[in-house]
Amino acid sequence: MRVTTYENWARVIHHLDDLHLVVEFTDEVGQPLPYGNAINVLKEKVPPDLRRIGSRFILRWNGILPEDSDSAEGLRQAVAESHEVIRLG
Repeated sequence: MRVTTYENWARVIHHLDDLHLVVEFTDEVGQPLPYGNAINVLKEKVPPDLRRIGSRFILRWNGILPEDSDSAEGLRQAVAESHEVIRLG
């Protein structure tokens, strides 16, 4: 698999269920980016004090491009490890 790592400013916009948060990418001042990307992030990847709606942080995440030789388990593991929260300031 090919993995590309990105870092974006992000804000919690919604609690999807007991396991996931919806996070949107923003600019440095907190305005949503024009292309409107929002992704689901496992709550366990976000520290408890940053899970409230409106919390901002930098999200380091991996774009994963599967290849024919990848196993399903390898892909599951890569996706499970694909998000990291970096606190602001």
